[in-house]
Amino acid sequence: MSNDREAQRQALKEAARWHVQRMAGDASPGLERAWRAWLDSAPQNGWAWARVEQLHGQLASVPGGLAFDAFKRAEAHGLTRRGVVKGLLLATGLGLGGWASYRSTPAQALLADVHSGTGEIRSVTLADGSQLVLDTASAVNIRFDSGQRLIQLVRGRILLTSGKDVQQRPLRVQTAQGVVQALGTRFSVAQQAGRSEVEVFEHAVRVSPLLGEAQRLESGQACGFSDQRVDSPQLASAAQAAWSLGQLVVENWRLGDLLDELGRYRPGLLTYAPQLAEQRVSGNFSLTDSDAALSALARSFDLRIERHGRYWVRVM
Repeated sequence: MSNDREAQRQALKEAARWHVQRMAGDASPGLERAWRAWLDSAPQNGWAWARVEQLHGQLASVPGGLAFDAFKRAEAHGLTRRGVVKGLLLATGLGLGGWASYRSTPAQALLADVHSGTGEIRSVTLADGSQLVLDTASAVNIRFDSGQRLIQLVRGRILLTSGKDVQQRPLRVQTAQGVVQALGTRFSVAQQAGRSEVEVFEHAVRVSPLLGEAQRLESGQACGFSDQRVDSPQLASAAQAAWSLGQLVVENWRLGDLLDELGRYRPGLLTYAPQLAEQRVSGNFSLTDSDAALSALARSFDLRIERHGRYWVRVM
């Protein structure tokens, strides 16, 4: 029994480290393959991953405004946000090893002003009337003052519809690679692996990499950018913003890519048989009810859905 408990403790520590790396916004395909190999290497690894994901969902699913107020009240009594999260980690059994992992940069998402849980698409009206939508497992800090309206994208993806500011302050979204400034517009910004992505649905934005030349992006255009350069613009369609309404619209996608995307909206683990990856699929799928999306896929492709507990689903 002691050996089993030690294996579980070790698996929890490893799961916390994997969670930090995957949530950091710079996960490479190689890292994803290594993570999946780790998951499949031992039964306790799947159990540990589900527990860490469950904990993250519990913390991130607290409504941002309520969480912010709770942290403020805690600070008034001499407790820091960091201390509150540490206490929650300890209370739920991750222990000091989990705390050591969560205190790195990705953990800042849990301490952000506004965040969304896994599978949650959250809408917020900002002080200036701007409408902000957070995709699943996303987090932002809001920095409005007399000279600017700044949204710091800590993790994930947002859709922003700018309001008319009587003070005429610039509205900007800051990522790890640079700044996107609204020019009276509706647009989305995503923090990806070592880069940012922008899609413009109305009017225009100015994209300014940290070390590169700024470029203007017009309505109907999308691009990625690093800290040094802005990529050539590509076409963006209104369907690409359907996630903000809880829908995923795909046309001739790889089934593997679709399942990977649905997996982002589920706590725990969604895997699939490798031979399914290259099948092509088109359609409209629910992001807020991924079980319904999986059922629709199962009917269309004669698939089998295996469930290993609540947090592990495999498509065969």
